[in-house]
Amino acid sequence: MSDESPDRIRHKVPPGMKIPGVFKRLLVFCGPYIQAGGGEMEPNEFCCDGIKKNMSPGICEFVPPFVEQIVSMKKLVYVADKCGLPLAPGTKCGSYTVPPSPLSLGA
Repeated sequence: MSDESPDRIRHKVPPGMKIPGVFKRLLVFCGPYIQAGGGEMEPNEFCCDGIKKNMSPGICEFVPPFVEQIVSMKKLVYVADKCGLPLAPGTKCGSYTVPPSPLSLGA
């Protein structure tokens, strides 16, 4: 689990900037699973409910660089996949590009 408290997260936000609402909501539902740092963890049902309610096709199109200091795009993609909302291979999510699926590599 992450030791990132809301106060520590706020300190990563540059002055005058705000975390976009969708990422705030995802942090509420999935904080320990998507926060930058640490390894990937299987999301729980609460997190998956939040992912299903808040993920939209355009979420990855504009990710302010400072958000990637708070939310790991790699972990977000992993969690979305585990929750049944996989992003297509090649999709750019912030600075992260969704890799080909392991099944397509063996074909």
